[in-house]
Amino acid sequence: MRFSSTRSYSGDASEALRIAETAFLPNGFRVVDSSASQLKLKGRGMHSTQENPIRGATEVTIQAQDSVLKLDASLGGVVGLSLFAAILPVALWAALKLPDQLKSPEGIFTLKVLCGAGFWVVGVPMLVFWLRKRTINALEDILTSASCADRG
Repeated sequence: MRFSSTRSYSGDASEALRIAETAFLPNGFRVVDSSASQLKLKGRGMHSTQENPIRGATEVTIQAQDSVLKLDASLGGVVGLSLFAAILPVALWAALKLPDQLKSPEGIFTLKVLCGAGFWVVGVPMLVFWLRKRTINALEDILTSASCADRG
């Protein structure tokens, strides 16, 4: 899953990149490559919804060229946490409940199981949408702040 955005800016490209860098570094990102017109960062990803949403991005590149800041990000943290949320309930049910339900005269598809599956089918896509939206909003905020670097 990828995200890209651009903002126009007037001012010093290195100052805009410095502002972006100061937003990413305290959130577990490390600088992979840095120049006067480009900043590449890598992060560890998101492991909880309680973390800063910026961690939903795992690889971020910000380029300053011709008075335009371009941000390109891989949303690996969003994908990873979403897969975890999608797979964990099914795996737990299969490991803990499936053997008992196979022996049950009611069979596998009881009302409880169907209600749980319905919640899972609706809940996981909503979680993915929410995580992606929070991460994109955080990335947009950083890009906007960096583009306003010279406006004081």
